Amino acid sequence: MKKHMWKLFGVLGLTTVLISGSLFAGSAFADAYDDQYGDAADIARASQWALDGQWGPDEDQGGWAGSNYYDNEAWLAEQRSSSRSYSSSSSYTPDDYDGDCWWSGRTAHWDSQRSSGEKYQIQLRRGGSEVTTVKTSSTSYDFSSYIKQDGSYKFRVRLVRNNKHGGWGDYSETKYFEGRSSSSSSSSSSSSSGSAGPGGTVTSGWNRDNRGWWYRFSNGSYAKNTWQLINGKWYFFGDDGYMRTGWILWNGVYYYCGPDGAMFTNCYTPDGYYVDGNGAWVH
Repeated sequence: MKKHMWKLFGVLGLTTVLISGSLFAGSAFADAYDDQYGDAADIARASQWALDGQWGPDEDQGGWAGSNYYDNEAWLAEQRSSSRSYSSSSSYTPDDYDGDCWWSGRTAHWDSQRSSGEKYQIQLRRGGSEVTTVKTSSTSYDFSSYIKQDGSYKFRVRLVRNNKHGGWGDYSETKYFEGRSSSSSSSSSSSSSGSAGPGGTVTSGWNRDNRGWWYRFSNGSYAKNTWQLINGKWYFFGDDGYMRTGWILWNGVYYYCGPDGAMFTNCYTPDGYYVDGNGAWVH
C-alpha cells in the first residue's frame, strides 16, 4: 500500500513539474509577444473564440486560432483585413425623408432630419416638369434664380449620402409665381437709360437697372424708405428707392428679406434665427 502511494505521489509530482514548466515557458513566450504585439497578442494566443459578429453580419461565426502564435497572428490579420473590406463595401442607405416642407416667398424650407455625413437633395418642379435638383446641408434654399417662367411650383426633399439616397418626402404646397425674366425684359425695353434709376421714364411695376430692383407706381412715384405689399408679399425699399435684402432694422425691430426681396414669416432665416407671423425676429 505504501509503495503504491509513493508511486502515486511520484506521478503527481512529475505531472506538477511538467505543467509548471510548461506554464512558465508559455508565460515567458507570451510575455515576449505581449511586449512586441500588445493587445493583439492576447487575441491571437487564444486557442478558440467566437467572433460574435465582429467581422461581419454573421453573429454565429467562430474562429480557430490553433496553438502556434504565427498562425494565430496571420489568421487575425486576415480577419481584420476582411473586416475592413466589409466595412468599406457595405452599403449605407439613408432613411426616407418624412419631414414637413413649406414655402416662404421663393425660398423652400424643410424640417431638419439629416444625420452626420448626409445632405438634402431638393427637387423643384413647375407643373409636371422638373426644373432643377440641388443638394445642400442647409434646411432652406432660395429658388429665385430658377423661377424664370410664370407657373405653379412645388418641391420635395430626400436624404442623400455619397451615391445612396432614401425615398422622397411629400411635396410642398403648390404656389404660383410670376417669372422675373418677363419683368426684367419689359422694364429694360421701356427705360430711357440703363442707369436712369428710380423715377426714370419706365413702366409701372417692377423695374431693374444696373443698381438693382425698384418699384414704380402708376402715378409715376416709386416706393422709398418704406415697406410695400406687392402681390401678397412685403418688400422693403431704402432711401434710394432700391429693394433691400437680408436683415432690415425698422422701428427697432429686425426683419429678414430673402434674395428675391420678399420678407420671411413663420420660419427660420438662413443664419438660424426665427421670425414670427409678422416677420419680426423672435429673441
